[in-house]
Amino acid sequence: MENRIYLEKFISDFLFRYKHFLRTYLAIDNLPFFYLTLWLTGMARIINKMEFKQKYPSDNWIIVWLVIMLGGIVAGFLYYWVTGTVYHWFARLSGGARNYRLSRYILLYSFLPYHLIIIFSIIINMIIYGNKYFAGNTNTILNYVEFGITLIVLVYSLILSFIGIRVLQQTKLIRSVIFFIILPIILLIAAIGFVTFFESLAPNYNDQAIEQMDKGNFESAEQLFKKALIFADDLETKITVLNNLIYLYEDNGKTPQAIESYQKVLTYYKPNTLEYFLTIGSLNLLKGNIKQAIANFEKVLAINPDEVKVHNELGLIFLGNKDKSFTDYERALVYNEKCYALDKTSQVYLYNLAYNYFALERYTNALPLLESLEKTSLNNAKVKYFIGLSLYYQGDLIKAKKFLKEAIVLDESLDTELAQEIIQEED
Repeated sequence: MENRIYLEKFISDFLFRYKHFLRTYLAIDNLPFFYLTLWLTGMARIINKMEFKQKYPSDNWIIVWLVIMLGGIVAGFLYYWVTGTVYHWFARLSGGARNYRLSRYILLYSFLPYHLIIIFSIIINMIIYGNKYFAGNTNTILNYVEFGITLIVLVYSLILSFIGIRVLQQTKLIRSVIFFIILPIILLIAAIGFVTFFESLAPNYNDQAIEQMDKGNFESAEQLFKKALIFADDLETKITVLNNLIYLYEDNGKTPQAIESYQKVLTYYKPNTLEYFLTIGSLNLLKGNIKQAIANFEKVLAINPDEVKVHNELGLIFLGNKDKSFTDYERALVYNEKCYALDKTSQVYLYNLAYNYFALERYTNALPLLESLEKTSLNNAKVKYFIGLSLYYQGDLIKAKKFLKEAIVLDESLDTELAQEIIQEED
């Protein structure tokens, strides 16, 4: 009961009679809850470091809180002694007394509201988002609200610091304003500007790399992606850049570099997650380990049956695109039909499905899809070729010849023995 009353008085004095609080507690070394304040401060410093770098020791809140609470002990003492020393020299430059300990007390207690709001903020995020928070799945509006509240409380703590240093250390007014109001605000603005600029570097380099990649400048794109990785400080950006780099390497036949990049991406995913199985499946595919790729892709579909990229990869595998020994047109059709059902805007998925029907000799199904493709890609030689063959197998020889001839004009490699036999066949 006595402790509760004392705590209530401490909070009341701190919030509503701050000068009285300073003279009653700090000036006479009657420090209320000193070690608790030190610990909470250290916890907030650990949280700040994690949040800034977006690096967490785990995606499990229990482990994260263990690190915060244990690390908070050391971080609190470091803040008290190291930051407290710098703070004291600001007090001395402002004309204050030579009392190191008093300066540290003022620093510790005046910034307690700011450190408490940091702890409170991460607790709220834990309650709202759970473990999804570690994947960056947060609400942008709530992030802005959180940032605004934290900024207001930081300014409030700066004011408390100014009052404390003036009341207890008897610093000069103008110099106190400079060192404890103006300078911190300038440093805060500079820090926000630096962080904003720093965070924009990776996305900018990534965008420039994509432009170079589209122009066919492999080396320029590779260098820009590597620069983006250097400045990428959050997990999402690192993964995005690495996946783009993988695409660049695969597209240019740089298999060893692509494998290395896949292995880096894997380190950012928790095992047995969709992203992990998808990445390791793609890596297996690149290495030619088709069975392992199929197994991992099927694990992805067990988690998300509508993962269109995986349906496409499995469809291609069973069409024999990766290894002829895995050709199974009936099995491929399951994935290609699903793939097209999930995304009817993709001409790639439409072509795969049309070819799948053609390979199964289901020409009545294949022809409408091929004709739809032909309308949107008039110079697609393969589409014309398969339209010609489908028409031939359906008994329309005249149209079949027309499309086969057009296909051969566009691509001489399609001048096959079968095509010539059909073209030379009498009407």
